[in-house]
Amino acid sequence: MFFSDFPTKGWTTTHGYFTQMGGFMLFEGDTRKGVLMPWRLGDLLKKGKIKFPNITEEEIQDRSKGDALSKTLVIGQTTWFVAQCISRQAQGLVTTELELVTLGFAVLNAFMYYFWWNKPLGVQTSVPVYLLDRNNAESATTTGIGATGDAYSTLEVNTVGEIFGRLADMTTAGDPYINETGTMQMHTFYAMPITEWQDLNLTGCVSLIGVVFGAIHCAGWNFLFPSHAELILWRISSLVIIVVPLSMVLANYLAWMQGGTETLDITLCLGS
Repeated sequence: MFFSDFPTKGWTTTHGYFTQMGGFMLFEGDTRKGVLMPWRLGDLLKKGKIKFPNITEEEIQDRSKGDALSKTLVIGQTTWFVAQCISRQAQGLVTTELELVTLGFAVLNAFMYYFWWNKPLGVQTSVPVYLLDRNNAESATTTGIGATGDAYSTLEVNTVGEIFGRLADMTTAGDPYINETGTMQMHTFYAMPITEWQDLNLTGCVSLIGVVFGAIHCAGWNFLFPSHAELILWRISSLVIIVVPLSMVLANYLAWMQGGTETLDITLCLGS
């Protein structure tokens, strides 16, 4: 079973997010063997050691803590703010620096919602997938009935140590070796390793978003500031936000063209 065959089995983007979040737990009888990462899932399927996980997108979304109402409220609030900024500009009214910065983050929020629209939010239980080399494995199901106690990592920050632990998770988000056989849960910022070509495309996409963010700040190029120094700082910062992402795209592209040269590691964090 190759990954390209998964859509023919009814899998969607939601299933992909759910798998990366550690949504499938391998069981040998009643014993948990670890999270099923995509490459291990595909390997076991090709060898006929497990059944294909038979869970629908609706069942996955039923586990999600996000719903249409919460998304609608956030989108409505963001859209209203953006519309106000546009109307104020059209009427020749003054837009403050704080409003412009907020507009930039509102646009980032729009991109995030676009990419994560089908991503389950805050799922706490995994779906058991049973090995078929035991006597009772044939009668076991791989449907959406979660195994009790198979909790995901949740963002509960109680100490300074936990805060720095989360930051450490972010620095190893794309490490392909941090989640091997036997891992019982995925950390919040884990992202699967990708190919160099995918990395190049991803860097381009993320950089384009960064350029848009910087361009919004450039709209305040001629704003009135309390001092000339603050005006210069605003202009320099806006240009830096635009130039740095473009430089990353150029560096990755040149590295890819040279072949074998290490590329910049840019990874989207699809955590739970």
